[in-house]
Amino acid sequence: MSENQNKVVLTGTVINVDMKNDKYPKYTVKESGNAEYPMTITFDCNSSKIQSLPLKGDNVEMSGYVGSREWNGRYFTGVSCVYCKVLEKHKTIVPESVNTAGQFAENDEVPF
Repeated sequence: MSENQNKVVLTGTVINVDMKNDKYPKYTVKESGNAEYPMTITFDCNSSKIQSLPLKGDNVEMSGYVGSREWNGRYFTGVSCVYCKVLEKHKTIVPESVNTAGQFAENDEVPF
């Protein structure tokens, strides 16, 4: 089989990060664009080989190779990530700190 026949390239948004194994995290990416049925693929990554690990909500371009192995008559298929580029970081809105230190100072009566 040719190397290009099992290559997968997907541009989209990271919708899930599974860090059960710190060295081999799994990233689920949902395809971006105007597709009626967007593709969702989970990439198995080797964190020591990926320069910039994405976070949930980041827009990324990921590529990898589909592989399958047989064990006890069952087949297990996965996509091994070989390249990850973070296109845009997820913007987190940080709320302003709320200062309630003197809010109830005028009326200290307890209603019970």
